Amino acid sequence: MRILAIDPSLVNIGIAEIHNGKYKKSYTFRTDKRKNVLERLKEIYEHFNGLEGKYNCVVVEEAGNFVRMGTYGVRNMDSIQLLMLATGTIVGSLLGKYPVEFMRVKDWKGNTPKAVTQSMARHLTNKKLNTHESDATIMGINFCKSKLIKKWTANAKKKKAANPKELQASRYFRIRG
Repeated sequence: MRILAIDPSLVNIGIAEIHNGKYKKSYTFRTDKRKNVLERLKEIYEHFNGLEGKYNCVVVEEAGNFVRMGTYGVRNMDSIQLLMLATGTIVGSLLGKYPVEFMRVKDWKGNTPKAVTQSMARHLTNKKLNTHESDATIMGINFCKSKLIKKWTANAKKKKAANPKELQASRYFRIRG
């Protein structure tokens, strides 16, 4: 089971490969801050559209309002809209190539502070990862442990699909609106 986990952003996108529930590798894709939003979205699209690899699923952190313990993780609506544009660009570039699933922050992280997430990622990978890679790594590992992967595995066995693209229409891999 090969999962590609993505922590979306307009500037620093965390990407992690998880194989059979274990960390394989991670990196951060950075866009040029000097470019305007449309040029950065084009960079993101081209990076993910040209992605090579055989993944059973791509898991993307779901953009939300990020309200946590009375504070805002994303401080204004402009930032939320930019995050949603980046997320849509990533997902749009991957559709048709891989099944895509969203995962809410509360489902993979809850109220865990960034520092704790980084510490968990360091413990699981024996590497010092930045916050973007840490988030993608922990999200990917938790996705593998979640009920979603159990449902997907049962569905795959039932269909006996040799190609993950055949599973795209599966009700377990639909993009929620």
